Amino acid sequence: MPLIAGLQQIAATEHHKYVELRPLTHFPSPPPGFQISQSFYHHQLDLRPAALYDGFHKDCIQRKIRRAAKEGLVITEGTTPDDLQHFHRLVLQTRRRHGLPPQPFAWFRNLTACLGNAATIRLARKNGQPIAAIFTATHAKTLHYKYGASDAAFHRLGAMPFLFWHAIQDAVQRGLEILDFGRTDCDNSGLIEFKEHFGATRATVSYWRSPPHAPQLAAANTWKSRIVHNACAHLPDRALSTLGALLYRHVA
Repeated sequence: MPLIAGLQQIAATEHHKYVELRPLTHFPSPPPGFQISQSFYHHQLDLRPAALYDGFHKDCIQRKIRRAAKEGLVITEGTTPDDLQHFHRLVLQTRRRHGLPPQPFAWFRNLTACLGNAATIRLARKNGQPIAAIFTATHAKTLHYKYGASDAAFHRLGAMPFLFWHAIQDAVQRGLEILDFGRTDCDNSGLIEFKEHFGATRATVSYWRSPPHAPQLAAANTWKSRIVHNACAHLPDRALSTLGALLYRHVA
């Protein structure tokens, strides 16, 4: 393809390490000079069937939605400065649990500014306290799930399934046709099951890199990654936020 050949030429001329293609569908054959660098599962849910709720896993999703409603959880929507602050506090907690540097607050602030009305932060609250949140963006007929975060102390209340159910209902009312759950690492069985318990369908997508011998991102078991993992697990919020601002684009 002329476009791909042009990208390779720009990379060589400007001395970039590599070009990476990130298609959302399967390539029937590798582009010349490229090889697979990473593979993921990509999940989507068709929002057009009339009985979406009936297709949810009865125990893992339906029961938790009912539990959340019984517990009196309240869903709010918006992208105000307060919404962003509450969301980012939950992001810090979630990334700490996973031993990963958090996305900087400025990233979400700029993202909502750029997306405008297409971006929505949904917060689940218990007695006014934010306990879980999802960040979504709308494009054409698709609702894209981008980020999720939660307070582990309240997981038993079913806030995350409740948030997705509210997002799905809103998307259907607006005439959207697809909920894009995004990509998942192939070895992340818990997240894969969560998405498929909603009835989402799985497809394998691969990223292609040129030149084929270009360096990969640091493996999770390297000593540098272990240091970052341990630091993220123990740093206070302010220090963790600073670390995320410094490292996120390099190691996340």
